[in-house]
Amino acid sequence: MKKEYKDTEETNKIKGSAVRRKDNRETNRQGKNTQGKNTQGKNSQEKNTKEKNIKEKNTQAKNVQGKNGSQTEKCPYAKRCGACQYQGISYSSQLVKKQDYVKKLLGRFGKVAPILGAKEPEHYRNKVHGIFGKDKKGNVFTGIYEEKSHRIVPVEDCLIEDERATAILKTLCILAKQFKYWVYDEDRDLGLLRHALIRTGTVTGEIMVVLVLTSPILPSKNNFAKELRRLHPEITTIVLNVNDKRTSMVLG
Repeated sequence: MKKEYKDTEETNKIKGSAVRRKDNRETNRQGKNTQGKNTQGKNSQEKNTKEKNIKEKNTQAKNVQGKNGSQTEKCPYAKRCGACQYQGISYSSQLVKKQDYVKKLLGRFGKVAPILGAKEPEHYRNKVHGIFGKDKKGNVFTGIYEEKSHRIVPVEDCLIEDERATAILKTLCILAKQFKYWVYDEDRDLGLLRHALIRTGTVTGEIMVVLVLTSPILPSKNNFAKELRRLHPEITTIVLNVNDKRTSMVLG
């Protein structure tokens, strides 16, 4: 009996030791699995971070390209307007193309000096032309003729026009509605306001506004001029130009 008891006790010890070894193996296995999952999670997080950084760098590159003169993504009117012939080309590439073009035309007559690029290739145009139009809701806007047509493309912010001139065009639209001026309809040959021409003095800062009308009579013209100059005191000259013909010419 004692021997059997002893054998049983030793057997239990052996079984217990085996169970503990099994538990330890399972614990180690679980620990490794957990560590593996943590490593995978860490790797996945690092991968996502790298992808995010790459996207940010690509976005920054696009923005830098835009600052250098590429306007395809920045200008929403490029495909319809047709006023700018170098949309989507970086400013440095524009200079190369223009240099080659001038050399081709004038190179046989003499040496062609390198083009001096502008410090800021946007908002440089000191002569701005806006065509008056009206949408279905009766709001007055100014825009540019679509390429090879007389359809007006509403333009709120042009990348090459002087920003002061753009602001004045917006004000003219607001005042036209307030003073109840009719916008000229080319198809019916009816209306008063046809075009607005704005010239800005780069050195002097002076601005001239030319309103092209179908009639020499502008109702409440003094009040209109006062309000326009109150909102834009930099305006030094306001001219009324009369064009009462059915023509594609802007000025009368």
